[in-house]
Amino acid sequence: MSRYEIREREATDLQRGMGFPERYFEIWDLEKDRRVPFAVYRTREDAQRRIDRGAAR
Repeated sequence: MSRYEIREREATDLQRGMGFPERYFEIWDLEKDRRVPFAVYRTREDAQRRIDRGAAR
């Protein structure tokens, strides 16, 4: 099992006003039970690439 999962979120009115898409994806650290800093993406594929790059290190 991976330490990370991708969670889909719906943008709030404030976030939409700041230019966020209707839905966005964030990477969640299951061990620390919190969102990974600076890990918010427009597509699930972008988030998965981030996880894959981290695993390759």
